[in-house]
Amino acid sequence: MNKFFILLSLFFITKLNAQELEFDILAIYTKFSLEAPSNISVYAISNNNNYLMKVVNLPNDLQRATVFDIEKRVSHDFLINEMKNEKDSIVTEFKFERTDTIKNLHVVNNYDVNKVSSDGEIDNYNLKIFKNKSKKKIVNEFFIKSLKSETNFFNIFKYTCIDLNIEQNSNFKDFGLVTECYSIDNKYRFELKFFEEVNLKVNLPKKLEK
Repeated sequence: MNKFFILLSLFFITKLNAQELEFDILAIYTKFSLEAPSNISVYAISNNNNYLMKVVNLPNDLQRATVFDIEKRVSHDFLINEMKNEKDSIVTEFKFERTDTIKNLHVVNNYDVNKVSSDGEIDNYNLKIFKNKSKKKIVNEFFIKSLKSETNFFNIFKYTCIDLNIEQNSNFKDFGLVTECYSIDNKYRFELKFFEEVNLKVNLPKKLEK
């Protein structure tokens, strides 16, 4: 069974008064590029856009989890070093690696996003990223398909897949759930493979809250 589907319980070695995060959304994207396809598993909190957790596969059948604290602009990396069954449940052990400043966490204002068409429950967008505010040179361009939803799930995608901190202002207020995205140069393509509600509690040690 794919590890992304059996990641049910996460236990960090913590002290008293640790901060508990309750993730209730799981989205799994498949990334296609010049390399072999890879899965990105993203946990989110539906009523709090400040925290995200990304889980990716590593060589030698290992995984790494990264907890993003957007407000404090830090990320906490954990190596998933063991998975085992205990009385028909899955126990996942995490080994803390490091805390880093989130890279590329600058608000990108030099962009244009436009809805180009709508097909039933799917809205199609064009997103252009420019080199600077003059908007004369395009450095990246994406075509995005978004499933209509009362909840805006664009944060899940923008931080963990395209790795840009685009300010979620009125231009993105109508976004729902990104189901597909590809760069115009065909170097990258993302597809949503799995999405569901979960009940996942993660204890973030107090000593890591910097």
